[in-house]
Amino acid sequence: MIRVLIADDHAIVRQGLRHVLSFEQDLEVIGEAATGEEAVRLAQEMVPDVVLLDLNMPTINGLEAARRIRQQGSTPGIVVLTIHDDREYLLEAMRAGVTGYCLKDVEPSILVQAIRRAHEGMVYVDPSLVGSLAMHAGSEEGLTSREMEVLAMIAQGYSNKEISEKLVISEKTCKNHISSIFAKLSVNDRTQAALYAIRQGWVKVRTLSRD
Repeated sequence: MIRVLIADDHAIVRQGLRHVLSFEQDLEVIGEAATGEEAVRLAQEMVPDVVLLDLNMPTINGLEAARRIRQQGSTPGIVVLTIHDDREYLLEAMRAGVTGYCLKDVEPSILVQAIRRAHEGMVYVDPSLVGSLAMHAGSEEGLTSREMEVLAMIAQGYSNKEISEKLVISEKTCKNHISSIFAKLSVNDRTQAALYAIRQGWVKVRTLSRD
């Protein structure tokens, strides 16, 4: 079971999220928080696998709550659920240690996917927000053009199988590229690699229309 902590200052939103997640056999809501400080405290006490976190929270906001959750040594996936659909909020959230970013009008199936991805240690950005990932630079780290492509797809949350299919390469070759990326960037996992790319400004995000 993926144990989820819901943090939102509106009781009706928390109830709605609990209802949505109750239909998923692999998800269990273990607690609810109404403030940022309560989210930090419950994350430490309950040790959830994923924290579903609003950005606009009383006492301390969601970004500060995410930072404190990371600082206290727990390592849950943190999925932000927010009304903010601009790039700066997204990047700031990633810098705070958030591993998933969804908008509040997200389809339930996408939210569930985001939670599962976060639990697997992968960065996830709502498809309605991500328009393109334009990679540039990276030459100082010695990344090849193919490795840059793989890194871009890692940042989008693609699995090894999905990357292999889209780039028409074997999964073994994909794994070799990922191992090389980790070594060149001195990171240990996919989340760290994706966040490195974002922090370096290699990943550019623009909002999509809903046509």
